[in-house]
Amino acid sequence: MIEVVYKEEKKEAVGNEGFFHIPKNIRQIGEVNPAHKIYMEDYAHTFLVRIAEQRPEAKIGLLLGRSNWAAGVTYIFIKSALQIEDMEVTPEHIVFTEEIWQQADEKIQGYFPEQEVVGWFFIMPECSMELTDVLYRTHLNYFGGNDKLLYMMEPLEKEEAFFQYENGCMSRQKGFYLYYDKNKPMQEYMIKMNKNVPIESKELVKDKAVQDFRKIISGKPVKEEEEKSGFSLFHAVGVCVVVGAIAVGITYLNDHQKMEETSAKIKDTEKMQLSADRTDPVVSDRSGEEQVSGEMDAAEKREEIEESKREAEDIQDQDTTPEGTPAATPTAVPGEEEKVQEGQAEAAVIQEQDLTANGSYVVQHGDTLSNICKRIYGNTGQLRDICRLNGLDLNDIIYPGQIILLP
Repeated sequence: MIEVVYKEEKKEAVGNEGFFHIPKNIRQIGEVNPAHKIYMEDYAHTFLVRIAEQRPEAKIGLLLGRSNWAAGVTYIFIKSALQIEDMEVTPEHIVFTEEIWQQADEKIQGYFPEQEVVGWFFIMPECSMELTDVLYRTHLNYFGGNDKLLYMMEPLEKEEAFFQYENGCMSRQKGFYLYYDKNKPMQEYMIKMNKNVPIESKELVKDKAVQDFRKIISGKPVKEEEEKSGFSLFHAVGVCVVVGAIAVGITYLNDHQKMEETSAKIKDTEKMQLSADRTDPVVSDRSGEEQVSGEMDAAEKREEIEESKREAEDIQDQDTTPEGTPAATPTAVPGEEEKVQEGQAEAAVIQEQDLTANGSYVVQHGDTLSNICKRIYGNTGQLRDICRLNGLDLNDIIYPGQIILLP
């Protein structure tokens, strides 16, 4: 995607009266035909993307704006998009009746009185993005002329394209321009279509240049928001540093406490051994049985003291081992490594079987509904069933750890 900014310039129209202006803030998508330049306003494009994501059915409507010519170049400016809701649309049957045209004219006069029809749009999930005979005949019957466009979109793959009649046939255009303007008529229409929900409530604009420009044209100060965000970032970094310092201090105190406890245990063990040495039974003139019994008790006591000392030394060695030192690994028994590998392979097969047998999937980082559907079923044919089963829309966000039920 290439972003190009032009200076505002006036072109004397050949075939149209007066002058027209080339938009200053534009973004180029694809390779634009130098003889046929298409400009679509960002709010109109956002509206088309939004209605494409709402329900999995075909949608149709009109593209509004104006057409101009200069120096052998056609300029088509799409300012608005008007959806026709009360029209039955299928890939095999598209008819603009007199009643539909009358309803469309009333909406145009109500929302976009100064704009003219410059084309139409057709949006349908899983369409091939190829011009069919029905689409071709519909365009020639209702939108004839070199200055009329057909806009197509496939919402699942986010693929879009313009088609224009030239040299006796419909040809696909390789690119177009998006431009940014206040476009109040389109904003009011979008709010009305979204049941008075503000336009920016669900719209996610990742391009910072687009965000800044929209703030400028809507009268919102950009610098103040940037300063607020900068302060918030600085504050967050400071909090992270303090938390890290506290964690390091707590770890140090715990290690120091463990060292003191180990030292105390070693000293107690040494005292016990010294006391035992002093109280060992001495060979006397008593009977042989008493002497043997005393020697056995002393030996058992020594063993207990030696075992306690070894345990204390093991604890000290574990506490003083530097972090990152690899632990000793037991020597592999011949044949055990092959058994481990076979067990891992069997676990992977069982996990893959449970993925479909249990009828659910745990969302991982980077997963989307389309990717999950392709991974489980090999295609996106079950995507609608997955959304319906989980109460999701195609444009809903899924999170790592979320459990997705599978049909």
